[in-house]
Amino acid sequence: DSLKMAHARAYEGVRVIHFNGMQYRSDIGHRGLPGGRI
Repeated sequence: DSLKMAHARAYEGVRVIHFNGMQYRSDIGHRGLPGGRI
């Protein structure tokens, strides 16, 4: 559960950061979760 929570909290933070040309990966952290998915 803690990895799933950490993943969710990290991407909540990403949503409040904005700048031109911004890109980020949304697939990082999946391997550590059961089934490799969120």
